Amino acid sequence: MLKGSIRKEIGVLFLVPGILGMIHVLFGLQMFTTLMIDPYHNLWLPFGIFIALYAVYYMVTIWLYTNIVLEPKKK
Repeated sequence: MLKGSIRKEIGVLFLVPGILGMIHVLFGLQMFTTLMIDPYHNLWLPFGIFIALYAVYYMVTIWLYTNIVLEPKKK
């Protein structure tokens, strides 16, 4: 139960800034429409890399936080 709570809490802390960052990039690319023909071409590639790296970072953070908060039982 505690592990699920930790995943949800840290998930919100990761998800909100990640989504806001992607929205920021989508609106920011509007500035480059005069310099580039199609700034949104193949946008899935950098977003895919970002999501994959962010997911790895999330999993490592969950693992570290769980090991800090939920100390193993000493026998």
